[in-house]
Amino acid sequence: MKLEVEINLPGDAMDKVELEQRVRRETILSLLADRKLGLEQAANELGLSRSAVATLLRERGKWLSLDDATAKAHRSVRDLDLLERARTEAASLVHSPTIEEVRSALAVIPGSMSESVIAERGEY
Repeated sequence: MKLEVEINLPGDAMDKVELEQRVRRETILSLLADRKLGLEQAANELGLSRSAVATLLRERGKWLSLDDATAKAHRSVRDLDLLERARTEAASLVHSPTIEEVRSALAVIPGSMSESVIAERGEY
């Protein structure tokens, strides 16, 4: 769908191209926040990464919910499986680990986990 909006402004109020770009960006972000548009599509429309789009939303005080049913439709099956396994594992824990315990457990893993994640996932 293509939408055209007419706004009467004084001739020197703002550069027309800049105004069109700002209105388009804010409209896309609003549609994303209202779950009328998926994160991937919003990122493609804006020519930004998904993380950059999520950052723009946060800067405006809006957040993408991990539990929203519509948000789940825009995630990969792999992500959904991982989230479900993590929820199941967390629910079965008798003792929730402290951040210090987690850091200690992760410290024994050789190499750089961030490099492994980046290589496997790419930009996310």
